[in-house]
Amino acid sequence: MNALVVYESAWGNPRLVAEAISDGLSPHLTAEVVAAHEAPPLAELTVDLLVVGAPTHAFGLPRDGTREDAHARGGELIPSGVREWLDAAGPASLAVATFDTHVRHPDLPGHAGKKAAKKLRKLGCHP
Repeated sequence: MNALVVYESAWGNPRLVAEAISDGLSPHLTAEVVAAHEAPPLAELTVDLLVVGAPTHAFGLPRDGTREDAHARGGELIPSGVREWLDAAGPASLAVATFDTHVRHPDLPGHAGKKAAKKLRKLGCHP
C-alpha cells in the first residue's frame, strides 16, 4: 500500500506537518511527500491514500494574492498551490484526508483543510 502527502507551504509549517504525517504512516505503508506545485495530476494517482494540506489564508485555501502577501512578509514564493492543483484536477476516486495550519481563535471561520476536503469530495474522492 502507498500514500501521497501533498502540501503547500510558504513558511514551512505545513511541510513539517506533511513530513510528520508521512513518518506516522511509514510503518504501515510507503509514503511520499510532495509540494502541490510539483505533484502529479490527481487523475494520474494510483495511491491507496491521498493526504492534502495547506496553510489557512483569508479563511480558506491560499490564492495568488495571499501567497504574494506571505512572500512580501518573508515567506517563500510559491508558484501555485493546493487550490490550483485541485482546480486543474479531473474526477478521481481516492481515499483522502486533509489537514491545515491556522491560528486558533474561536471567532475565525474557515479552514484550508475543510475547503480542500470539499473540493476533493466534488471530484469523487472519499474520506
